[in-house]
Amino acid sequence: MEGLGLDIWPDRNVQPMLFYTLFAFLGLILGSFASAMAYRIPRLHDWFLEEVGEKRKPYLSSFRSALLHRSRCTNCDCVLKPRDLFPLLSWLLNKGKCRFCTDKISLRYPLLELGCMLAVLLIVWQVEHQFLSVLLIVGLPFAAASLLVDLEALILPDEFTLALGLLGLLYAAEQSFFRGFLITPWADYLQFIFCGLTYGLLGWLLQFSFWKFTGKEGLGWGDIKFFVVAGIWLGWFLMPVYLIIGCIIGGLVGLAYKAMHKQALFPFGPALIVALYITLIFKAELEALVY
Repeated sequence: MEGLGLDIWPDRNVQPMLFYTLFAFLGLILGSFASAMAYRIPRLHDWFLEEVGEKRKPYLSSFRSALLHRSRCTNCDCVLKPRDLFPLLSWLLNKGKCRFCTDKISLRYPLLELGCMLAVLLIVWQVEHQFLSVLLIVGLPFAAASLLVDLEALILPDEFTLALGLLGLLYAAEQSFFRGFLITPWADYLQFIFCGLTYGLLGWLLQFSFWKFTGKEGLGWGDIKFFVVAGIWLGWFLMPVYLIIGCIIGGLVGLAYKAMHKQALFPFGPALIVALYITLIFKAELEALVY
């Protein structure tokens, strides 16, 4: 048996136009959800409000209120109507401005929605194993929101990292208990967890060594926690490949960030997040190439 034999959606080759249109719309919805979480969840914390120089809004007083309250304009606080909430389309129809106060809406919202749409399409087109596809799609808004927050405030929120970690544990369980005739499934499952802890320790050693020799903090604690999450998802074989991909993307992000912000410090979290999705989406090809 090759993993959980899920058959959640129909064959993409039967009605490809309808198939990809539905998943494109799903990606836009997830992108809209990600942008809302990226704005609301970090603002529940005083340290984040200090970082971005804002005061707490009354409707962002608790985790429950942050998730359930109606969407509002970040400038005038007007509650948005349904016509303002269509992913990407509303931004285009309103010409990138709030319909109430005409304040310019950040380009990050439509870009995040478009990016999530493309990511979902790539997942359902490339990943054959539907259980992995489902986990990647469910985790996408958390990954996208975490990426956006790190670009904004140089932090990976624990809430999003924890969500991705729990999904990683599900994937590790699927690989350990539902793949072939495994003799020691619990031992295999613990291997994934041990891999995550080992790479988390490696991240901490890198952080400590960099601080010891330069007096500066290289990796942040959010990056170290994400190493743990990546190790749980990937296991021993693919973690070295993941690190190489992450370093390449991180170098490119660093150059772009330095050119835009004129500073050496840059967020490494986006590189770790994108590298994890690339490694999982192209897992079969990377395993064939490397091993």
